[in-house]
Amino acid sequence: MDAGDGSEDIIEIVLHRKDEGLGFNIRGGIDMPHISEDVGIFVTKVREVGAAALDGRLAEGDKILKLNDTSLMEVTHQTAVYLFKSAGNVVKLTVLKNAEKKAVEAAVKRKSDAANRLKEQEVKPKTTLLGLGAVSTLAIVLGIIVYSRRHSIKDFFSQLLLGTDRYNALNYRPYRY
Repeated sequence: MDAGDGSEDIIEIVLHRKDEGLGFNIRGGIDMPHISEDVGIFVTKVREVGAAALDGRLAEGDKILKLNDTSLMEVTHQTAVYLFKSAGNVVKLTVLKNAEKKAVEAAVKRKSDAANRLKEQEVKPKTTLLGLGAVSTLAIVLGIIVYSRRHSIKDFFSQLLLGTDRYNALNYRPYRY
């Protein structure tokens, strides 16, 4: 069943509602996402009593894709609650296991990838002798360090004469030619 598409993590669970109920809590929906980038319905708690605890397969962090063949992918939280309450005594759930953890890991990876792309897109300023300040022109001629235009003459000479590197701590990056 390992097709590489995550289908091995989708399971079907049939629960028989008891007096204690189905025995789990949910969060999510298009009106109040549990995870900022996923509006699905997630299991946030499996209570010690109830049908889910007796079955043992449903866990915190699972995403409920379907309830009795009704998709929960694009519903409000209140609609999901209504569907669970009116589902009857035998409830069939289609569940994506560990979906919360996977969604958070994917979000972190996307943010990390975006940050890396931004770093890769940082471009050194194109320098020509025309239009540069006196200090930058002098530095190019002498083959010393050239700073981007956001630095002052004081910054340049502080680095050049004193050998300080305090501006690097503020994300100022020298360009060496």
